[in-house]
Amino acid sequence: TTDQRPLRVVCLGGGWTAIYPARSLKKAINRGQVELTIISRDNFHTFHGFIAEMLTGKVSPTNITSPSRRLFPPARFHNAEIKSVDVDKRTVTTSRLLDGKEKVLEYDHLVVALGSIDDLSRYPGIAQHAFQLKTFADNFKVRNHLLAMLEMAEIETDPVERQRLLTFIVVGGGFGGVEVATELMDYFRRLASKEYPG
Repeated sequence: TTDQRPLRVVCLGGGWTAIYPARSLKKAINRGQVELTIISRDNFHTFHGFIAEMLTGKVSPTNITSPSRRLFPPARFHNAEIKSVDVDKRTVTTSRLLDGKEKVLEYDHLVVALGSIDDLSRYPGIAQHAFQLKTFADNFKVRNHLLAMLEMAEIETDPVERQRLLTFIVVGGGFGGVEVATELMDYFRRLASKEYPG
């Protein structure tokens, strides 16, 4: 910039999109030309490419997460909730997760990379009855649910109820949905032959 201070770039969100400016601006940050701050409420990044493998136990749940502080250097990582953005003043106000204490960050350029939200209203019943595979907590919850259904089915004597407990539907036929469905089929066959004979 003209006043010799670094160009201030703030990125809202700590997902995949945030990794790209952190990598592409690395040299400029190290030279002191750019100051990049990445703001995220999570202090870890979830790698969605291994979700199916995590659900089926091929990889540990800890293997699908990486600490944000290791991913983004030399960019600064700001772990907080994004409270507001003032585009006229070019500021972002965050609130600390512990107690809500606010901090104001100034920027020259703003990158909005907050991810997406699944539209569960498109098909009746999904919002009320389906599990999502969006966050790390979602994935861990689904993994535990799958195992709980297998445990219940193992001791269930009614074949109709056992079939109900062992019926799973994957909503979404894209790459992720197909990968989850095929991994689950292999997983269930393997477990049924080795650990759940009933």
